[in-house]
Amino acid sequence: MSDNRQVLRFFTLDPLHIGVGQDIMGEVDLPIDRESETGVPRIPGTALKGGFRAHAAWKLKMDGEKTKPCPGDQPGEQEGEPEKSNGSLPKGHYCGITSCPICQTFGYPSVKLKNKGGESESIPGHEGRVYFRDARLAFFPAATDKGTVWFTTPGRAAAWLDRVEEAYPELLVSGTDHLALSVSEKKTGTELRIGWIHLTGIKSTTEEPHIQLVLDALRNATDQTFPTKEYWQHIIKHTVLLDDTSFYRLVETCLERRTCNRVDQDTGTVADGALFSYEALPRASLLYTRIHAERSFSGNLPGKIDGDYASPLAVCELAREGFARMGIGGMQTRGLGSLLVEPLVQQKEEGSNG
Repeated sequence: MSDNRQVLRFFTLDPLHIGVGQDIMGEVDLPIDRESETGVPRIPGTALKGGFRAHAAWKLKMDGEKTKPCPGDQPGEQEGEPEKSNGSLPKGHYCGITSCPICQTFGYPSVKLKNKGGESESIPGHEGRVYFRDARLAFFPAATDKGTVWFTTPGRAAAWLDRVEEAYPELLVSGTDHLALSVSEKKTGTELRIGWIHLTGIKSTTEEPHIQLVLDALRNATDQTFPTKEYWQHIIKHTVLLDDTSFYRLVETCLERRTCNRVDQDTGTVADGALFSYEALPRASLLYTRIHAERSFSGNLPGKIDGDYASPLAVCELAREGFARMGIGGMQTRGLGSLLVEPLVQQKEEGSNG
């Protein structure tokens, strides 16, 4: 195989705001991005790719050693290796150097420049070697009369466990019938109150075989170690499966919403007419995406990339620290955005001896 495909999971350390701009007609001034088909919040794949690129480049810059590779934003013609440049790109553009792990992993756009003779010259871009799907919400935490409980649907839980093929396509159309299943087999009651929502008829088994398959898979997922093995077991003991419609209504009701003011820099007080509201996914939410990456740079580059960054996934791994320290999305100066990223599994080439 030439590429590596895997599920990549996320855990929100802080509330998460992936905004879509101002909504002058809505209840919230700054809403978050949602799936068009379900209305459930998501992280677009473009935001993920941009975050991974920025944090991986930041990590290389923080290393601060001249022996480290280019962090992807240097002028295109670097001293000592003009033959490896994709052209004399001006500052403000990605370098395009063929030995740069950032540019070769995440790509760079084409650029039109004028040469010394005044003629227009086009430098082709590169799409990169790693691809991200949208990150979907898998487990949503909400305060109930019995403490914090995580809610999910059979389809989202199966995708989180990477068991979609075993759970059958029926999961995609399971959103019409009422469903409330407790993953914990211990009887803790058949009702939950979540704000104004009164959830009744909670069971521990179902006659639907494809849904029962997911329920059993969650109960037996002892090999899950993200975010930690102990915390995963805590989540599973406090998880309820819902149908898609109920899940949407609960998420929409329990999203974190805040009202803020903008400070006038001249007076140091609240600026007139600067009251605004925004929404965010709560902390302790769990999301997942699918990442497709080429297994290595081998055979694709005229320049050599340092052995520590010998594959696109190894470059993506550099970004994990940045997601936890600096985060992703908006409102980061207000304490939002920190994200724990699951370690990326680096699979070896088939037939490789090392």
